[in-house]
Amino acid sequence: MALFSFIQSVNTTLGTLVFEQIAAIIAAPYFKRAINQYKDLNNTVSDKAQAGIQRIIDDLRGTRTKPDKSREIAEILRVAQSGTIKK
Repeated sequence: MALFSFIQSVNTTLGTLVFEQIAAIIAAPYFKRAINQYKDLNNTVSDKAQAGIQRIIDDLRGTRTKPDKSREIAEILRVAQSGTIKK
């Protein structure tokens, strides 16, 4: 377990320090802006969308459904603007 935690920590560090920088370098010639550590996001989700996402994850983990990206997106979007909005 300690080894897994260490590897996960290294991956997280590489993702934020190295991979993100490489992605910005690769994107720069093709896009007007390539921003590192972008923070101007609307970080909100409705409680119903969160419950829908969790239900999809549980069904996939429990092998009750097969992956179907179109259906999963439609299910989330159907409830995304309903319920209580959380930050």
